[in-house]
Amino acid sequence: MRLSLRHIALVAGLSASGCATVDPRPGFEEVSRTVAERTGMQVVWDAGAPEDEAIRSMVDRTLAAPIDEAAAVQVALLCNRSLRAVYEELAVAQADVVQAGLLRNPVFDVAVLLPDGGGQTSLAFALTQSFLETFQIPLRKRLAETEYEVAKLRVTEAVVAHVAATRKTFHALVAAERLALLGRSEQEAAEAAAELARRLRAAGNITSIELVERETTLVETALEVARKEAMAALLRERLNVAMGLHGARTAWTTAGEAAPPEASRIELPEIERRAVEANFDLAALRRAIEREALALGIERPAALLGDLTLGVGIERDFGDPWQIGPVGSIAIPIFDQGQATVARGEARLRAALERFAAEAVAVRAAARAAGTLAMLAEQRVTNARTKLVPLRNQAFEESQRRFGSMQIGTFELLQARLAQIAAQRIEVIALRDAWLARCDLDAVLAGQVGGLLGAAIFDGVEAGG
Repeated sequence: MRLSLRHIALVAGLSASGCATVDPRPGFEEVSRTVAERTGMQVVWDAGAPEDEAIRSMVDRTLAAPIDEAAAVQVALLCNRSLRAVYEELAVAQADVVQAGLLRNPVFDVAVLLPDGGGQTSLAFALTQSFLETFQIPLRKRLAETEYEVAKLRVTEAVVAHVAATRKTFHALVAAERLALLGRSEQEAAEAAAELARRLRAAGNITSIELVERETTLVETALEVARKEAMAALLRERLNVAMGLHGARTAWTTAGEAAPPEASRIELPEIERRAVEANFDLAALRRAIEREALALGIERPAALLGDLTLGVGIERDFGDPWQIGPVGSIAIPIFDQGQATVARGEARLRAALERFAAEAVAVRAAARAAGTLAMLAEQRVTNARTKLVPLRNQAFEESQRRFGSMQIGTFELLQARLAQIAAQRIEVIALRDAWLARCDLDAVLAGQVGGLLGAAIFDGVEAGG
């Protein structure tokens, strides 16, 4: 009986793997460092700790003052609940790593054998453990660790993507608010023109069709103002979602029109190189290649040997001594020798290599597109700010002088004012587009491409303002 206990202790010892615990915090700290390096923003996992209350107070203070782009992004990283859900993927992946280091529980078999026709009843016990699995644990753990690295990449990518989306929504909102303000100025000019037309018509100085034209222009302008205000309201709510805000916290205001983005000094080849080095998808695909190679290393022997188990068995007939000895089982590879399993693994590995090559082409193209679009958008801002708007301002000032000397009438002066507002609108749209293009370029350089080539660069924003 002492011998059987030693055998049992030996098999049970194989299943002991230490006190493994699931702690995703080290992985999150790595994510936080990467995000800070690539975006300059702080990421915090609000888990109800005492210091989290200080962060919530900081958010309230930030929202009490007009917010700029950096404030909007920081609030989004601190308050967005969807990001917190993404962070939990680290805990899932870390749990998989812990699970991969554990042996499956041993199997305990009991048999009571009743002899046919009378005689002694037999008892049989067996404790077995998968033998092949013991040697696969290092490979399985490396496989799980690879998945954990992919999870960290995906979480970091999600944060970087959220930074880019929040920045784009913020600049789209600032532009929409400015466009609505310009629309109201147009409406004021149209109201003045309509009121003048009514007085002139009453005096018989214009025709009824001219009055109708002025009234129609006023209605059309009012409708356009309402559309612009609706767009601003929609973008404001999008930004509330991005920042994770509700209730009293949604009473924030923006800090006003942003300055143009600094000119990008990075050449296209350098943008392409940095994008390839930083891209999260390429990094994840590299891990996928490693994962498929590791999986193939596990599948080859498993496919041939099947589930090889070893253990110890104890048996006795009542009245007789215990009989103790080793027990085991192995699948006989007669019909299935693992050819299909190995071929499947090899195909997955080749597919992973091809996906990596294809994604590298797409990343390079997206990087070049982002750099080119940012450069062209910057040129549009420069032309609008330094040429178009000053010329329209000059023309309006000249119109005011001519109006003062009675060389032109009120309608001509109002037309010059509308042309000035139209130039300012073009400038606002160019500035908005430049910021959206810069956000895309920064995201590409930070490692996130997204759907840059698959959709319009100005996501969700009408090109005409």
